[in-house]
Amino acid sequence: MKFGFVPLGSIRGALGFALVSTLVFSTVAFGERWMYQNLTIAGAYVVWTVLFLVVSPLAFLPLVRMSPNRRMFPVWFNTAFLSYCALWCAGWFLSPNTLGELVGCTAGSIALAGVLVLRGYVRKPLGTAGLMLAVCNLLGYFAGGFLNARIGGPVGMLTWGVLFGAGTGAGIGAILNISDNHA
Repeated sequence: MKFGFVPLGSIRGALGFALVSTLVFSTVAFGERWMYQNLTIAGAYVVWTVLFLVVSPLAFLPLVRMSPNRRMFPVWFNTAFLSYCALWCAGWFLSPNTLGELVGCTAGSIALAGVLVLRGYVRKPLGTAGLMLAVCNLLGYFAGGFLNARIGGPVGMLTWGVLFGAGTGAGIGAILNISDNHA
């Protein structure tokens, strides 16, 4: 189903994942210093990853048609998202700058799409799905990062969370696209 030229799945994904991402980014906005001091940087990233894993499948489950595989979607989505997180973190920790973010976002997006393609939740070819997701992820991530740098403080970080979530969610929603999904 489409809303104008935008698939409804993209809109649902953008809205749902923007909420999830804003929740997670709020812990960065208001608790980052405490988390770094008490959990270490690596520990903070583990907590943020777990938060995404706990809540993210709920944002996308409505986009998966009813089928015997629907109940396994949260498991496979979390496997896919964990691969995204691992590759993003690897990119960032190996090169903590824009290049690391670019490589991490791109590689992570392709891996996330790959798991969903392999498990049958995405009926588009991996190249198409990976590229769609990477572009949406990069747009949301870097637009959010840009505004975070301009605004600063908790409001800037929350803005980053909204835009990262909306961009990445739109990409995931587009590749799951209700009308193409038969898993």
